[in-house]
Amino acid sequence: MEAETDVDALCEEYYSKCYGKGGAAMSQLNGLLEDRTEQYIAGDLTATYHLNPKAIKAIYLPAYAKLEEFYKQAESAIDTGEAKKRLELFGWSMRGLYRVSKIMAG
Repeated sequence: MEAETDVDALCEEYYSKCYGKGGAAMSQLNGLLEDRTEQYIAGDLTATYHLNPKAIKAIYLPAYAKLEEFYKQAESAIDTGEAKKRLELFGWSMRGLYRVSKIMAG
């Protein structure tokens, strides 16, 4: 990979190839997670990029409704079986993470 490679364009290509017409929504979903993770790391000098209960509560739980909205947008846009399977796997992970975060929250 060249130093001049457009990383944003590569990411968009990845989302498009993985999720087809749902790629734009999945890009937004992952962008939200990246932003929230960066804010969490910047706001807590003890934080790392490892998922732990504190990070899950800070990053995922407050944003879950918006994450779900992006997921549903992707789900309604996807028009191929392979992309649908990928999205379903992602959805299973997110639902599991949500259950864990709710248990940890209280």
